[in-house]
Amino acid sequence: MAIPRELIDQIRDRCDILEVVQRHVTLKRRGSAWLGLCPFHQEKTPSFNVVPAKGIYYCFGCGEGGDVFKFLMKTQGVGFMDAVRELAGPAGVVIEERELTPDEQRRIRKRATLYDVCEAAADFFQQVLLARPDGAPGRAYLEQRGITRETIERFRIGYAPNQWSALLDHLHSRGFPEAMVVAAGLARSRERGSGSFDFFRGRVMFPIFDERSRVLSFGGRLIEDQSHDGREAPKYFNGVESDIYHKQRVLYGLSHARTAIQREDRAILVEGYFDVVSLAQAGIEEAVATCGTALTPDQLRILRRFSPRVIALFDADQAGIKAAVRAMPLFAEAQMEALRLDIPGAKDPDELIREQGAETFRTLLSKTEPLMELVIRWHAEENGATPLGRQRALEQLAPLVAAFPEVARASLARRVADVLYLPEVQVTRQVRRSRAGGDQPAPAPQRAPDATRFSRGLRHLIWLLIHHTELVAPLVQRADPTLISESHAVLDCIATLLQGHPLTTAIAGTEDEGLRSLLVAAGAQQGLYAEERVPAAAQQILARLELPRIEQRQAQLHRAIDAAPPGSDEQRGLISERVRLIMLKKSVEAVLQGRFEQD
Repeated sequence: MAIPRELIDQIRDRCDILEVVQRHVTLKRRGSAWLGLCPFHQEKTPSFNVVPAKGIYYCFGCGEGGDVFKFLMKTQGVGFMDAVRELAGPAGVVIEERELTPDEQRRIRKRATLYDVCEAAADFFQQVLLARPDGAPGRAYLEQRGITRETIERFRIGYAPNQWSALLDHLHSRGFPEAMVVAAGLARSRERGSGSFDFFRGRVMFPIFDERSRVLSFGGRLIEDQSHDGREAPKYFNGVESDIYHKQRVLYGLSHARTAIQREDRAILVEGYFDVVSLAQAGIEEAVATCGTALTPDQLRILRRFSPRVIALFDADQAGIKAAVRAMPLFAEAQMEALRLDIPGAKDPDELIREQGAETFRTLLSKTEPLMELVIRWHAEENGATPLGRQRALEQLAPLVAAFPEVARASLARRVADVLYLPEVQVTRQVRRSRAGGDQPAPAPQRAPDATRFSRGLRHLIWLLIHHTELVAPLVQRADPTLISESHAVLDCIATLLQGHPLTTAIAGTEDEGLRSLLVAAGAQQGLYAEERVPAAAQQILARLELPRIEQRQAQLHRAIDAAPPGSDEQRGLISERVRLIMLKKSVEAVLQGRFEQD
C-alpha cells in the first residue's frame, strides 16, 4: 500500500530522532548536535552526530547519514515502508489501510499463522532441550561441544525429540491445524494412508530468523550414532521452503550479527550453524552462514547493506576451492571486497576454536588474502602453462576482472599478467574487449555518488541555505539559476530550501544519492561560517560562480569583434557589450576582494 507523502512527512516531523538514535548509541551534547561513537563503523574518537533541529544523523568518519527512517532501516534491517509503519504509532499518526480482497486477507492470515507456528515450534524445541527428560541427548551433545547455556538461550537452540509426532502433538494442543504445520515445513504428509509426521526428529535445532528476528524455519543437526527408519540419515537437515522461508534470501545468524558487522566493517561467511554459534560465543560476533545452499546474489545484496567487506571461509579441499571460484563472480557483481581465510589444522572454525582457542582464530583473521588471488591461481593451474592454456585462462578471467571498478581492474590486470606470464597490454586488451562485448558478468552495482562530486562553491552555498536561510535566500533568488547549477535535481532542492521547507523534506525529495549525502553532511556540519560573515560569504560564492562565465563571454566577444566588419553596427554592438562586461567583471572582482578561505 502506498502511504501519502504528506503522511510520511508528518510522521518524520513528529518523531524525535534523538530519542530513536539513543536506543542504539550513547550520545553527549555538543552545541546544537549530539555526539557519539558511530554504530556503522569501528572508531575510537566519536564522529557520529545527531542534529535534532534538522532531523538528521551523520557520521563524519564513514559518511553514513540520513533521517529517522533511514536510521531505523540501517540498524533494524527493515524496509522503508516497515520503518514508516513502526514509527507511525509512537508519532501518533494513524495509517489507514485500504480494504483488502478476500484472497489478500487469506494470504496475510496464512503468512501470519506460519510465523506463529514457527515461533511456537522454537519455544517447544528449546523447552525440550532445557527442561524435559527427552531432551537429555541434546543437552549432552551441546555440552560435549562446549556450547554454554547463555549461548543456547541467545540463539534459541533446541532439541527435537526422536519421536514421530512430538511436535505435531504439541502444536495441535496449541490450536494449530496439521495442514498449517506441514505448510510451515515442520511436518510431512505420509505417502501411504492419512496423517503426517514430524520433519525433524532426534536433532539439535537451530531456528533461522529473518532480519526482524522472526523465526522462519530451522536447521537440524543429527545426534551422533542415531539413524532414522533403519537407514543412515543425513547429518544436517535444512528446512524446506515455505511462504515465509526462501533459503536463497536468508543468512543464518544475521539478526544477531548485523550490529557487529557494522561495527567491525566486515562479515565472516562460514558454512555451518555451529561455526556461527561458536564464533559468537568466543566474542567474534560478525559471522553468518548460508542455510544449506550455495551463496546467492540475494544473500550478498542483503549483506552489503551492513558492510562491503566479506571474509569467506571455504574448505581447503578441491570442492571448497571450486566453491570459492564459483562465488567470486557473485562478489564482483555485488561490488564487495572478498577476502579468503585458511584455517590450518581444523576442518572448520567451530573445531578450531574448540581445539586451539579464539585467539588463534583472531590471529588468522589478520592473515587473509584477496579471494581473487586464489581464483587467478586456480584458473592458471587448471588450464596449464602452454600458450593455449594461458589464453584459455585469460579468456576465463577477463570477464571477471572487467566487473571490477576501474582502479581495481588495473591492479588485477597486472596480477593476471604476472601469473599467466603474459604482457600486461594483452590482458588489458582482453578485459576491455570483455567490457565492450558484453561477455563479462552482470555489471556491478555502482556505489552511491559521493557528495564531493559537487563543486566547493555549491557545497558551501547549500550549507548557507540550510543554516541561514533568511539571510541567504534574497541573494540566491536574484541569481541566475543556471549560474548555480545545470542539474534539475540540485535546483529543485534549492527551491525546496528557499520555500522554507525542512531539510528532511529536501532530502526525501531527491533521488540523487550524492545530493542526499551532500544535504545530510551540510546539515550536520556546524560553524562553517560565522553568522556575521554569511551575507558576504554568499555574495562571494555567487561571484566565484559568475566570474568564469564572464571571462568565457569576453573571449567569445574578442573573437567576434575581430571577425565583424570594421566600423559596422555589429562591431559597435559587440564592443558595447564588451564594455558592459568589463564593468561587471570589476564589480564581481570587488566582491571577491578581501575574501577568506574556508575548508
